Amino acid sequence: MRTVRFTALLLASLACACVQARPTSSRELQSTDLKSCFIAAKAGNQNLHGTASVYQYVDVDGAVPASWVHDVDGIDSAQFTRCLGSIGVLSKFEGEKMDYLRGWVVQCEGADCLKGVVRDLTKPMDEKIAKDSLAFADWATDTDKGWGLFYTHQYNDAIAAFRKALTLKADDLRAQRGLAQALVESGGDLKEAREVADKALAEQKNAGTIEALVRVCLKQGDDECVVKNFSEVGKAEGVHTRSLELAQLNELAKAALARLEQAEKSKAEAMEKARLEALQKADPAGCYKETQQDAKAACYVKRCFGEGATKYAAALKAAMGQDFTVGAMVMAAGAGEATLVTIPIRGPEPKKNKKGKAEGKADQRDATWAVTLGASVDMKPYKDNINAYNIAKDFNACK
Repeated sequence: MRTVRFTALLLASLACACVQARPTSSRELQSTDLKSCFIAAKAGNQNLHGTASVYQYVDVDGAVPASWVHDVDGIDSAQFTRCLGSIGVLSKFEGEKMDYLRGWVVQCEGADCLKGVVRDLTKPMDEKIAKDSLAFADWATDTDKGWGLFYTHQYNDAIAAFRKALTLKADDLRAQRGLAQALVESGGDLKEAREVADKALAEQKNAGTIEALVRVCLKQGDDECVVKNFSEVGKAEGVHTRSLELAQLNELAKAALARLEQAEKSKAEAMEKARLEALQKADPAGCYKETQQDAKAACYVKRCFGEGATKYAAALKAAMGQDFTVGAMVMAAGAGEATLVTIPIRGPEPKKNKKGKAEGKADQRDATWAVTLGASVDMKPYKDNINAYNIAKDFNACK
């Protein structure tokens, strides 16, 4: 009878402790709180062994409006997990000017229950236990309740709570963030979620509002938005406070960055391919591939005027009655940025006298162009060279 009576008194004490105003003094989970839950659940039975992760939603002033058990290992007692959720809202931490999650691992060996900080963020939440153990402080607002419901995956109820909060205070940043994230997780209207998240970020840029927008952008598949905003979260107010939540986004943001870089790479490759195809079409001789300016200039002259020079030599023969020979191109340093390219066009070698000396000079009809390379290729007859002008006018293969 003593044990039963003692347990009843403990339960009554816990119930009374939960009916209180918003706490003002610091208070973390005490070992006596944990032991009370153990005794209340087992009525002195020493066979409760295992761990339970207790999550607390901490408000901007450090008070805890919502608490729940996230997951358990080896513990099968709804009474125990409900008690853990209830004592979670008794805590009060130093205010950090931003709301956040705090997680504890409660380990029980017999009647001794100890707590430590949650280290493994990858454990899946047991939704049934989380919903069943979710507890709210008496002073919790609609926004507070919305976040407790959100974190325990009760999204539709969370949306209703956030909307109610926003009807009372339209600029409630916590409610705006919560509504945006709840709409995303519930499969709701992403357009509305983006508008709400953008509005919150415009009103105040901090780790919480950036996080909300990043989560919306992830759902929208907007990798540019994810990368741009997540890269700024490291220098935003509250980044260390919300480290538990932000840690969940690291790999997702990295994946978004990888997709964005791959998309940019593919886009650049496609543009380069299109550029080369256009060059190949416009320049089948492949002059654009030449890396040396002089060689490239000579290539363009040969492409446009090489065959024309031979035709010009034939025209000269028809007009003058003598053969003209087209020689190999000659390149020379030009005037300014231009390269001079010459196609030698010579008449017959002059006859030699008895002493072996040439009588006169060969008829020279060399054609010289000044070639300037840039965004386009500019080939002009050098110093109004008449032969270059005639070839370009009458025998230009690039017209």
